[in-house]
Amino acid sequence: MKVDLTQFEGMTDGQWFVHDFREASSKPTVNDIHVSCTTPDHIGVCSMERALTATEKEALANARAIAALPDLIAELKRTRAALDIAREYFYERQDVNWEGTAGNDAMKCLQEINEALGER
Repeated sequence: MKVDLTQFEGMTDGQWFVHDFREASSKPTVNDIHVSCTTPDHIGVCSMERALTATEKEALANARAIAALPDLIAELKRTRAALDIAREYFYERQDVNWEGTAGNDAMKCLQEINEALGER
């Protein structure tokens, strides 16, 4: 399955951070775990709720995963670009001997690249 990255267009720019306010709270709950962004100003991205998580440990792990989202999307875009370059390399090569073991390995590599890019 290829993730459609256009669904993330328009999300809050900047680096996202996890803020765990449980230690500062007189009655700590998972609601004291927030994800925010500092661009253009301090903007709340999300707040964890008990209904969304089973434990406080899970809430903190989910907050970290959410905070990593902008970096993960950027890494996915870079990886897709690199795979596109590798695929074009295979298609443009005129000197590849597609027969025998080397050809089979090259074909398997090309198939893996196409599959990673969501194409068959």
